[in-house]
Amino acid sequence: MDPIPNNLADQGGVSMSSVEPGAQSSAMIATASGFADGRPLTSLAPSPNLVTRPRGSASSSSTSFTAIGVVALYLLIAASTGIVLLGVLPVMLSIRAFQRGEKLAPVALAAAALAILVALSALAHH
Repeated sequence: MDPIPNNLADQGGVSMSSVEPGAQSSAMIATASGFADGRPLTSLAPSPNLVTRPRGSASSSSTSFTAIGVVALYLLIAASTGIVLLGVLPVMLSIRAFQRGEKLAPVALAAAALAILVALSALAHH
């Protein structure tokens, strides 16, 4: 089994099956920088079909939306069942949103703080 595909030999590269066992490391170095005839490896280049999202789209604040959704779920559970969950997960998600530079990160942090305040006040009244 060759570590380098045989089609490299067809494209002017070095096939490991044609290299002596002691010289395999130097053959790998030669093929790592490009083909033997000087052509660069194009398989490492970014795909021209790569789809990127615009910076201001909703997906750029996905962690913030997740934090806000978790807070809403926490508040719904607290209101309907009386089970209070401390808002650790929303806090961690809002911290992650700040690290990612999301625009809605302050809103997520405010929602996480609200979840913690509701949990603490519910625990204090029981």
